[in-house]
Amino acid sequence: MKISGIIIGLCFWSVSVVAQNADDDQYQAKTLLSKYQEIRGFGALDIKLTDLASKQAMVVGAYGGVIVNKQVMLGLGGYGFATNGDVRRGGEDVAIEGGYGGMMLGFIIAPREVVHLSIPVFIGAGTFHAIDERFDRFNNFSRDIILESSSFAVIEPGLQLELNVTRNVRLNFGASYRLIQGSNLRDISDEDLSDFTGNVTLKIGKF
Repeated sequence: MKISGIIIGLCFWSVSVVAQNADDDQYQAKTLLSKYQEIRGFGALDIKLTDLASKQAMVVGAYGGVIVNKQVMLGLGGYGFATNGDVRRGGEDVAIEGGYGGMMLGFIIAPREVVHLSIPVFIGAGTFHAIDERFDRFNNFSRDIILESSSFAVIEPGLQLELNVTRNVRLNFGASYRLIQGSNLRDISDEDLSDFTGNVTLKIGKF
């Protein structure tokens, strides 16, 4: 009787283990390093309003990449200042222009909801130019003279409200902070080039 009881108990235990493993396989979480990965491509157009050296400026850029398991964003992108920031130094007006490129990383919260959150972080490097915008009276046109240039590092974390417009289109509204480090323009500090931005982003892809 004891042996038969042990055998029956082992049978029930085996069935429960098999059932548990089946449930685990059915509800196993998707991870970056598993066979359950879902990778979709996308592209985005980004327009930002910000201050550059205490002057309002517009930044235009684009980025693209992949979204893994509907939540993790990995990509590359670049931005340029569509308008210059004007500063006065040494008794002359100097325009600041430039751009930067790098990696776009991010995490999307509740992507299946019509309205949800996206947390992008841009990490990269770029160049600023100090420009003397002079008017050539003899040739009747303006010419830009580069007074100096400086490379810099940038990190820009943000928070966006993301709308699922269609299955292939998303529209984002949000804000970010552009943190500049390592610039070396005369009389213009990293703090002058760093600032908050408001942005609108249009994403197109397979989401």
